[in-house]
Amino acid sequence: LPATHLYDGAEEIPNPLDQNYENQLQLMGYAYDTRQLAPGEPLAVTLYWRALPDVREGYRVQLQLLDAAFP
Repeated sequence: LPATHLYDGAEEIPNPLDQNYENQLQLMGYAYDTRQLAPGEPLAVTLYWRALPDVREGYRVQLQLLDAAFP
């Protein structure tokens, strides 16, 4: 399931963010498949990350999706 490609800046990030994580990583934005899914169908999500100059360790990303009813 994991897929990786380098973001070259040529494509526009559909949902831009500027989320800094301890001056080591920056979440620049995300994209996802907007079609309506049936239960059990996979959802394609792309996260756009940038490693900042102070990155000192390896990281693993976990994505959790919640429905609108989640408090």
